[in-house]
Amino acid sequence: KADRATKVKSVVEVAKVKPAAKVERVAKKVKKTEEKTETSPATPAAPAKGPEGPLASPESSRFIPQAIKDKVFKRDGGKCAFTGPGGQRCGSKWNIQVDHITPFALGGSNLPENLQLLCRRHNQHKAVKDFGKKKIDGHLKRG
Repeated sequence: KADRATKVKSVVEVAKVKPAAKVERVAKKVKKTEEKTETSPATPAAPAKGPEGPLASPESSRFIPQAIKDKVFKRDGGKCAFTGPGGQRCGSKWNIQVDHITPFALGGSNLPENLQLLCRRHNQHKAVKDFGKKKIDGHLKRG
């Protein structure tokens, strides 16, 4: 019950700083957490582990831990991993980005096996291929 008091206190502290919509979201998360802990066994579940140790909930977050980014960077040699139809690799070292092979929005994970390095141009090309030009153009106009 001490944990519950701490959570309620944190919601109140957030209310002092955050807009009302964010306070409601935080309160809902606290409520969900409380419901899960009430129905779950007495021993807490172990945190998800990847090849580099504990991960920050890889299933639910776009955040990719630096250790995983480093592993992907080393594996791909710091170069764009895009391979064209003729089998030729781009290999550019300019404006490199970490890309999800199976997009995160379509259920892809943050594990190194689902990540690759792409230059910005090929990352945009892949996004258009995965989601369509209309959707990507809409995102680019907002950003």
